[in-house]
Amino acid sequence: MAVFRYVRDGRAHSLSFVPPARIPDLLRQAGLAFDFPCGGRGACLKCRARLTGAVSPMDAREESLLSGAEHAGGVRFLCMATALGDCEAVVDPAGDEAVETGAPERFSPQPWGRTLGAAFDLGTTTIAGALYSLETGRRLATAGMRNPQRAFGADVMSRLDAAEAGRGDALAQAARSGLRGVLDALCARAGVSQADVDSAVVAGNTAMLYLLTGRPVSSIARAPFEQDEHFGALMDPRLAGLPEGMQVFLPYCLSAYIGADTAAALLAARFIGPEGLTEGPPRLLADIGTNGEIALSAGGRLLCCSAAAGPAFEGAGISQGMPARDGAVWRVALRDGVPQAQVLGGGHALGLCGSGLLETAAALLETGVLDESGRLRDGAYTLPGTHVTLTQADVRALQLAKAAIRAATEVLLAEANTRACDVAELAVAGGFGGGLRSRPTQAVGLFPPELTSRMRALGNGALAGAAMALLSRPFRDAVARRPAQARTVSLATHPLFMDAYVGAMRFGRA
Repeated sequence: MAVFRYVRDGRAHSLSFVPPARIPDLLRQAGLAFDFPCGGRGACLKCRARLTGAVSPMDAREESLLSGAEHAGGVRFLCMATALGDCEAVVDPAGDEAVETGAPERFSPQPWGRTLGAAFDLGTTTIAGALYSLETGRRLATAGMRNPQRAFGADVMSRLDAAEAGRGDALAQAARSGLRGVLDALCARAGVSQADVDSAVVAGNTAMLYLLTGRPVSSIARAPFEQDEHFGALMDPRLAGLPEGMQVFLPYCLSAYIGADTAAALLAARFIGPEGLTEGPPRLLADIGTNGEIALSAGGRLLCCSAAAGPAFEGAGISQGMPARDGAVWRVALRDGVPQAQVLGGGHALGLCGSGLLETAAALLETGVLDESGRLRDGAYTLPGTHVTLTQADVRALQLAKAAIRAATEVLLAEANTRACDVAELAVAGGFGGGLRSRPTQAVGLFPPELTSRMRALGNGALAGAAMALLSRPFRDAVARRPAQARTVSLATHPLFMDAYVGAMRFGRA
């Protein structure tokens, strides 16, 4: 037997193991959170850490990817190393995770719980939670953390592949430990006992709810992608890692890729309610995260689709990408024609979050450093006064992500025979949406230009909608079923999507 030690934020953990063993596998066995956005395949190059002891030597590729200073400091890519005996990984402090919690609009509570309730958004990237007094409807605390499932990959498909490869139990335990951790933090911050939390609503996309509850994922991982469970009911709290005896409700999932998070966001944006679809002029909802869900309410119909945007808008898959926390470039302004970075927290720039990525591209388009085809002059650009560099590969990742969102929006408008200029509002949900500004959004071409002046930041719509379902039985009933006249549009088979997608790869206002 050998011992693996893992040190983060000054806290050490250890695990006995039989060598040889891959470092990512040891981290997972120990239940320790570490991000492997590519699932540990050596593609994203995000898993740098100091690694010492009896480990496999570097191959030529790993040596070429590390700087001389990193070599001297014992830095390795954890997914490229195998533990051969006693060894230790030391990770730099992670910092606090910034989590967009959102809040529902005011309404009169009609709770189905008794004392305290918790609302959760089980996101692909982060888990956010809020604790409420069911009697008054007052929010008592908020908390969030990275989804521990990130150790299996940054995107949904990586995790579905891992589940099909026999890691379903580990994925379920990772999600449950995350929900427990957020509940612990909520109760500690509010100064209450978990025994008084008698009800909870957990929103998440369809894949997240399948993985949380330990269901076989083949129905949503393979064509024709028709799930065998829609949820929309109370569940055994143990399947969510929550205390026995708690009432736990999961909202309805409209399709394999239009999940309970979208249903909750539709409730928060008041697209749906206890009486069904809300009447009025055409309105769009865009919930932009690792996946992009778009919904259009028009002419008494609700059309929904899911766009595979990838994790670029959340900072993953970008060479110096990071979540929207202290140190992230989130705004870029031109001063005398020179891009100037604005950093969350006001300190040194450490990387680009999603809105910073978009604003950097918009600024470079205006200065001519980046052209509409996506070609970046000299192949890279470092923001003045920082060490944060945008690469050509980063630009391509942004193009792929924004093209998916733009094309999905255009397909829904065409399907409803509705023009962008007739849409009264574009409600943008998610942490990325909260950082969007009209001018750079239009410059990049994320949405049709008529919509950028009509954007409204919804915040975390999934969490806000989950809170509404927690605090009101009529709102809970509204997300316990498929809304009347709702239809999911498949982009993969839609005749307009590919042309719209290719056209949307170009930057610009058209």
